[in-house]
Parts: sequence; C-alpha cells; structure tokens
Amino acid sequence: SSYAFIRKYAASMDPEVMKKHIDLYVNDFTRNLGDRGRQAVRALYDLAADLRVLPPVRDDIFAGY
Repeated sequence: SSYAFIRKYAASMDPEVMKKHIDLYVNDFTRNLGDRGRQAVRALYDLAADLRVLPPVRDDIFAGY
C-alpha cells in the first residue's frame, strides 16, 4: 500500500505527513499515464535533450505502448 511504502522511506513517520505525501504524489496518472501523461513525459525528456542535460531518449521509452 502507499502508506506502507511511505512509512518505509519517509524521513518523518507522522501519519499526517504521510497522508500529505500520498495526496500530493498519488493521482490518476499514477495508475495510468494515458496519452496526455506520456506526451508530458516525452516533452520533458525532449526539453532536457535540447538543453543537453540528458542525451536524447529513444522513441520507445514506454514499455507496452
């Protein structure tokens, strides 16, 4: 579960802090990026490559799509 994972790695064990992490980072994109999410990730990788922060990424960066 999300709580078990965060409890294992969070610097703070306060349940309210764990809930805030989950509410902030776990959303519909967590389960399925969909086309919009894949386009956003691709855009970030392309920008990083344009800025020479990362090397260009292959077109098939999403397994199974």
